[in-house]
Amino acid sequence: MVEEDPLVTQCRARLGALISGKWRLDALIGVGGMAAVYAATHRNGSVAAIKLLHPEIANNQEVKTRFLREAYIANKVGHSGTVQVLDDDQDDATGAAYIVMELLKGSTVDSKAEKNGGRLSIQESLEIADQTLAVLEAAHANQIIHRDLKPANLFFTASGEIKLLDFGIARLREENTKQTQTGMVMGTPAFMAPEQAMGRWSDVDGRTDLWAVGAIMFTLISGMTVHEGETAGELQVAAATRPARSLARVVPDAPLAVVRLIDRALAYEREQRFQDAKSFRAQLALVRAELFGDKEQAKSAVLKATAANREAPPRPKRAARPNFFQTQKLYESYDPSALTPEEIDKLAKVFQLVERAFTGQEQYGDEHPETRRRFNEAYRETSSILAESDDALGWNINPYSFFIGDKIVWEPKEPWNRVPYQLFSDGVRLMGLVPGIDEEEFMRWVKLITLDPVSEMSPEDDLVTMLWDAAFESVFYQAIDSFSEGDQEQRASFEETRRKIVADALIRPEAAIGRAWVAEKRERESHRSPAQKTAQIRQFLMRGQPIDTEAAAQAAELELGKDTQGGQAASLIDIDPDTRTLFGARLEPDIATTSERFVVAAAQAFVSAWSADDAASVAAPLRNAVDGLSHGAPLKAMEMLRTLREAVTVEGDAETTERVRGALADELLSADTLGAILTDLPEPADPGHDDYLKEISYVLSNLSAGAMPVVIEALVGPRGPLLRPLGLAYLERVGKGHEGEIGALFARADLELSLALLRALAKVQTPEAKQAVAMAAKSPHPLVRIEALSNLEGASSAQLRNEMRALLEDRDAAVRLAALRAMEKYRISAAGPFLVLRICAPEFFKLDHEEKNQALKSLCTLRPKRGEEVCIQLLSESKLIRSRAFEETRELAAQYLAEVASTNPALYLLEEVAKGSKWAYSHQLRKAAQAALDRLGERANQYISSKNQQPAGPQPSAVDEPKGQRGQP
Repeated sequence: MVEEDPLVTQCRARLGALISGKWRLDALIGVGGMAAVYAATHRNGSVAAIKLLHPEIANNQEVKTRFLREAYIANKVGHSGTVQVLDDDQDDATGAAYIVMELLKGSTVDSKAEKNGGRLSIQESLEIADQTLAVLEAAHANQIIHRDLKPANLFFTASGEIKLLDFGIARLREENTKQTQTGMVMGTPAFMAPEQAMGRWSDVDGRTDLWAVGAIMFTLISGMTVHEGETAGELQVAAATRPARSLARVVPDAPLAVVRLIDRALAYEREQRFQDAKSFRAQLALVRAELFGDKEQAKSAVLKATAANREAPPRPKRAARPNFFQTQKLYESYDPSALTPEEIDKLAKVFQLVERAFTGQEQYGDEHPETRRRFNEAYRETSSILAESDDALGWNINPYSFFIGDKIVWEPKEPWNRVPYQLFSDGVRLMGLVPGIDEEEFMRWVKLITLDPVSEMSPEDDLVTMLWDAAFESVFYQAIDSFSEGDQEQRASFEETRRKIVADALIRPEAAIGRAWVAEKRERESHRSPAQKTAQIRQFLMRGQPIDTEAAAQAAELELGKDTQGGQAASLIDIDPDTRTLFGARLEPDIATTSERFVVAAAQAFVSAWSADDAASVAAPLRNAVDGLSHGAPLKAMEMLRTLREAVTVEGDAETTERVRGALADELLSADTLGAILTDLPEPADPGHDDYLKEISYVLSNLSAGAMPVVIEALVGPRGPLLRPLGLAYLERVGKGHEGEIGALFARADLELSLALLRALAKVQTPEAKQAVAMAAKSPHPLVRIEALSNLEGASSAQLRNEMRALLEDRDAAVRLAALRAMEKYRISAAGPFLVLRICAPEFFKLDHEEKNQALKSLCTLRPKRGEEVCIQLLSESKLIRSRAFEETRELAAQYLAEVASTNPALYLLEEVAKGSKWAYSHQLRKAAQAALDRLGERANQYISSKNQQPAGPQPSAVDEPKGQRGQP
């Protein structure tokens, strides 16, 4: 038998004691990390519940303030649906703070449901939700957010009233949000909204509580939690990363009005949920009236509510066009199963582009160029595949997807999953597009099927009517009348058919696999003894943080209760089960010891799965979260990835830690997500550009070579220049062994990127790198070819010489100039003869000044002796009529002689020009010659100075006699 927890023993020792000389502690109700709860009797005979701080922390002022805060918040709500806090005081003997609360009679909602097989009726569930929302309406009006709504915190009093328990982790909106650290998780995972599960407290508001109400309704009606998971950690990860599944998936026969109500409450994005408790409760009232009251009255109430909130003029009816009827007639018996697999794949691609356009619209707005570009891309793809098809392209519709046979062509993510749902709900079972559709009609069709039924459609509208009214020429559909009249038998048959359609739509292979996996895991779990389970829970609670005494005690009680049929467990708490459940739920958690970071839980789960060679099972939901964020909030997606990666730690093994972190980055970033992140980089002038670039730098510095194809595509894409430094750093880090993939990039890369890649490859002395450089020799950019050939064959190769000759003779002056610069930079001496011929040709005088200057500079740099001879020849040229271009060329020759002259003929020629007649030489030329002589003088002085510093012995003259005649080029 497991020994009683020492803390429980300590608290039990207080039984019979008097608190403040007036409250006798009669029974121990529950024990938490900060306090214990007792049933107590006042000296005047009244009974209440006393929540008393533990002695060891009683003198901690900060803890005491936080402890008493629950009484303040609960009373501030000002609603009968909260537990009344009667008093707070301090024990005279121990100094421990305590609060006095009313002692309720009844049972918690989860206890009531458990006695009923885990479920409650729809009518009772809606009543519970209605009363809960009434309390929340008052709480939110006072800026109070509960943050831990769940069936265990809803109490059924003997009078049938619902009381909200445990405002211990509630917070006031006006409080400094820094009091709750980002990433710190408080609450119950099965009933946490996504923002709360991720610890994003700045995003937590009243809509977070409304999500929890939706989850409570889901659980009470279905007997299941919104997300599936065997442990609290699994549920928390799922809550943070996955959209809630529809109630229709687990309760196919649930009324459509209830499904819609709960689905909206459980929307992943806060903006898609009810925006306040009042509107949620109003819609709930309409649903209850429709299902259990006067239906005509309910319909009237819907119309009234809509008219009150939106007074829009009636939408004008458009005249139907003949082509519309002709199109509908032509395709009234259309069968999508006749499409080829290739056509189905292309259709799926269209809807991928459409959803990407929706994301751009949500991120940038309707009029942003990027939004228009994405919609245009979707239309062009649609028009293209229609042009290639023999007939129209159509698809079937179920509540969750567009499909053809057993192939899904579109299963949209939140919030666009409403599109197939709304179409199916309104009776549309098939839809298609006809060749010849223009962009204007395509955009009208897209806008119509994506209308939000809550904010953009009147209650009397449905999509079938609106499709008919739109009279599309190139869109057809098939619909059934879900409200068709008939006798009772016919209506029953129709409803049965509808249920079968929905049931068929819900049959998904991956769902079946998931259920089998869960069942198998439960089978494995069933073979563990209660003692092993308790030990595992304790070990989990103690891992990396102080033990949570309350949670450990509750876990032990749960397992021992099962093991001993209530023997030891019952002895822990001497009070009836319902009251024990009530106060167990109300215990104030100690934030310092019970809070977990979502990222820590997810990271630890990934490490464990990676060790068991099953990383994909944990990574899949996390990847879905990153995928979802990447299209709407890419910066947050990268922040989430970084936070998760930094939380991965293998204690005492830095090398393995880095390996697991790398695996996490690879698992969480799908190719589509990485591509979206890289291509959505803001312009430098846009807000957030630097932060975005910083996060991309972190992402790329931690990815393996598997991401190379995506990075390469991004480098040659429209954002390539902005990504270039980071992308090149990534390629240099992971490029070894993948040189061929880099080499293939030369065919598409621009000049700057190609040169950067070439220089990176040149540093790698491997056969594979040389083969990649050889691919650069076929680049469309001449300079890339030149540099590649220089690296491959050396500066004197015949192939390089021929390449240079072709470039030096190119018609484009920019190409010739670039070739001359490359010749100088890479010292391509093999092209020297062609350059000399070009300089000595009569056309050289007519060239642009920059090109002439670069030609002489390149020649004199590579072959100073040959450059001297050519400059002497140019300076010696004489014409009776001299153009400015001619004189400019001779001035350049004088300037370069100053740097390369080493013979007396050059010196004599410069002296002759400098002192010559103004009739023979222009003023500028004589001035250039004198400047060259001055420069030669400087060179001579430098030479003499260096000679005096050298050892004695014969030294060459600074200016020697020519050793032979000037050679030919």
